[in-house]
Amino acid sequence: MENITIDIIPGDVYPVCHASQKDVGRIIQINLKEISEYFIIDGSKSFVFEMKKPDTCVVTAPVTYSYNDYKLYLTTTEQMCACSGSNICEIKISERKTVIGTLNFILEIEDNPDNITESVSEIYDLEDRIREIVRKWS
Repeated sequence: MENITIDIIPGDVYPVCHASQKDVGRIIQINLKEISEYFIIDGSKSFVFEMKKPDTCVVTAPVTYSYNDYKLYLTTTEQMCACSGSNICEIKISERKTVIGTLNFILEIEDNPDNITESVSEIYDLEDRIREIVRKWS
């Protein structure tokens, strides 16, 4: 398990999390703080992970959490680990479908010479996003 702490007040330096190609199923535990206090997570917020890989493909994934323990949990997928190098990650915090904040970090993927995974975009909620866009334009 990888463990990082992110302050919800944006800073200049992003925390770095390490994994390697083919490192599918690694759990990343993200501790949330607001300045020096823990940020309390309640049921009114939802969290979605988005990552832009160096090859411009995009990955999104759900983020799970436990009530009132200040922690988010993200499980790596094959596409999250497909591109070696520095992958810019963002977790969007939403309340009633409105984004109220973002958390940024870097997922540093070590190269694996045996990796043959083709990098593609992986958007877990693409169908919902398309439905929302169609509804707005209808």
